[in-house]
Amino acid sequence: MAGPVDHTSAVMHQTRRTGFRPSGARFENLRSIKPPRHRHPQLDPGSRSSQTRQLWLRPCIRTAREDSSGQSSNRDLVRDIRTVSANPSPAIGASGIRRTVGLDVVRALAIALVLCNHALMYLFMGFGHGLGTKFSVWFPLIAFLSVEWLFVLSGFLIGNMMIRSFDAGGTFWHKARSFWLRRWFRTVPTYYLFLVVNVILVVKRMGLGRPRWSHWYFAQNLYRPETKLGRPFFFVEAWSLALDEWFYLVMPLLLGLAMWLAKLRTRNAFLTATGALILLPTLLRLGAGIVPGLAAVPHDIVHWDLDIRRVTIYHLDATGWGVLAAVVGRWFPRAWAWRPGAKAMVGFLVMLTGFRMYSNLSPQAHVEALDPVGHALLQRVPHVVNAASLGFVSLGTFLMLPWIAAAKVSNVPLRRAVEWVSIYSYTIYLAHMPVIYIVAAVLVAYDHVELTTMVLTVPVWLLLTVLVSMSVYHGFEKPISDLRERFTRRVDANPFSAKQPTPAK
Repeated sequence: MAGPVDHTSAVMHQTRRTGFRPSGARFENLRSIKPPRHRHPQLDPGSRSSQTRQLWLRPCIRTAREDSSGQSSNRDLVRDIRTVSANPSPAIGASGIRRTVGLDVVRALAIALVLCNHALMYLFMGFGHGLGTKFSVWFPLIAFLSVEWLFVLSGFLIGNMMIRSFDAGGTFWHKARSFWLRRWFRTVPTYYLFLVVNVILVVKRMGLGRPRWSHWYFAQNLYRPETKLGRPFFFVEAWSLALDEWFYLVMPLLLGLAMWLAKLRTRNAFLTATGALILLPTLLRLGAGIVPGLAAVPHDIVHWDLDIRRVTIYHLDATGWGVLAAVVGRWFPRAWAWRPGAKAMVGFLVMLTGFRMYSNLSPQAHVEALDPVGHALLQRVPHVVNAASLGFVSLGTFLMLPWIAAAKVSNVPLRRAVEWVSIYSYTIYLAHMPVIYIVAAVLVAYDHVELTTMVLTVPVWLLLTVLVSMSVYHGFEKPISDLRERFTRRVDANPFSAKQPTPAK
C-alpha cells in the first residue's frame, strides 16, 4: 500500500506546475489547480466530485484573496492546507470514505436491534427471565424488521456499486470478476474465521447446534431449513450472510443473461435482472403449499421463521428491492427525488402492514379484535399472506430509501457514533453470538442467576463484543480486504445524486 501523502508538497508541486504563485497571483489561475493524480487515503479514490475539488481549492482561494490586501503569506497557505487535510469535509467520514449518514443510521439501528434481541433470547430468557411477557413476544417480531432493513440496504449499496461497475467500459466477465473478488475479499475470510470459532465453541460444549459441511459453501439454508424444528441453530446469524453471498453471485449472472441473451442495454438489463430477483422468490412463497416440492404453508411464527424466512430461495427478493432503489436513483432521478417524505410515510404504512401479516402468525401476539382483516386473510388465503408479509416489509423499506438517503444528522458526536457502528457492523454481527456463548458458559456455573446480575452482565458482553470486533477488523478483516486494491478498482457505493441525471446506456 502507498504511504501517507504529504499534502503540502503535493499542492506546492501543483502550484509550480501550473504557474500559480500565492503572492500576487491572479484568481483565474486557481481553475488550473487539480488534485494530485495519486490516490489520497482520506478521499474517495476514483472520485473527482466538486466536493473533493473544493476541499483542495478552499485554502488556496482564501489565501489568494487575503494576499491581495497584504494580510496573508505563503506560510498561511501551508498552514491552511494542513488544517483542511486534518479536518476533512463532513461528507468524508473518519474512515476516509464518503458516507451517507441516513444509511449509516439505519444500519446502526438494525445492528442494535439484532444485539438487543439476541441478548433477550440467549441471556435473559435463556436463564428464565422474562418468559411469557408481552415484551418477550413482541420484541423479537420487531427485531425481524431489522434484518429486512439490512437486506434492502445491502441490495441498495451493492446495486449502486454494480451499476457503476457494469455501466463502465470493458467486458462483462472482467467487470463481474472484479465485482465478485471485491465482495468475497470483503466478506468471506471473516465469515470463515468465525465459522471456525463457532466450531471450536461447539467442540468445547459452549456453542449450540451441529456444524455441517454446507456452512462452508453457504448452502446450509439454500433451499430447505438448515435444522429441524426444536433443534438449536449452529452459527445462528450465518443464514443471513449466506443469503447475501448468493445475492452477490446470482445478481451479476442474471444481469449477464439479460445482456447476452436478450441483447439489452445496461438500464434495461438491470431492470430485467432486478425484476427477476424480486419476482421469482415471491412466486415461490406464493406457491408454498400448492406446488409439490415447495415448503408447506406455515400456520405459526416458528414454522414461518424456519421454513420461509431463513431459506435463501424464498427471501432473495429483499435484496432485489434494494437494487431496484439503486436503479431508480441512477436512471429515474425525478422519480427518486419526487416527494421523499410522502413516499416515506406510505412506505412506513406498507412496512407496518407486512409486520402485522407475519405477527398474526404468533398466537401470543395475535389479537383478532385489533386486526380482523389480517385474521381473515390468514384464515382464507394463508399462502398470499405468506408471500406478501416479507414482500411488504421490503417494499416499504424501498419506498423509504430516498428520504433516508437524504437525511442529515447535525449532532457531530451522534454522527460519529453512527459511523463507528457502521464501520464495525460486520464484525459486530459475527462476533456478538460467540461472546454470548462464552458469557453464558460462565454464568451456567452458578445455580441461579438473578435478574440484577444479568442486567450487569449485558454491558460486559457489549464491551467484550466491541473489543473483539475492533481487534478482528483491524487485525484481520481490513488487512485482507485491502489486498483487493492491488488488482481491482474501488467503486463508490453511495446513492446517485438526483441533481445529476445521466443518460441511459
